[in-house]
Amino acid sequence: MDNFFIEDAAGNKTNFTKTLEADIYYVVCRYSEEFMNFYSIEDSTNIIESSGWAYLNTTIETVWLKDVYGTVLDSLSYNGSDYEENVSIERTNPYSDTDFEWKMSEAEIGSTPLAPNSVMPFQQIWDWNLIQYGKKMELFSIN
Repeated sequence: MDNFFIEDAAGNKTNFTKTLEADIYYVVCRYSEEFMNFYSIEDSTNIIESSGWAYLNTTIETVWLKDVYGTVLDSLSYNGSDYEENVSIERTNPYSDTDFEWKMSEAEIGSTPLAPNSVMPFQQIWDWNLIQYGKKMELFSIN
């Protein structure tokens, strides 16, 4: 499957095309070059430039990720007044359909493009090779 869209409650859509692979982190953005420059990312392999862009509300909003058939793959409802501006909302457990919640990013820059969410339970990311801002990070242990 390679055709997807993000839809908001008003029916506005952000369309994008990419064959998505499991366990790979992607970014969907309107202007990939600007995004890469802002975050100092050199490899564009997992940056997906959309055809069009639906601006989300900063108040109450619902967003769905759907495939070409309209099947809901993921969703998020939020009240923008509950979150800081310019900070991403991240899913705490992207591997469960029931055991998760949405929280503000704890990353210093307010998001984790192309990397695991900063709010995931620590034990779930312990053995991963973390990629942050397109560069490999060293894992450490807490004694």
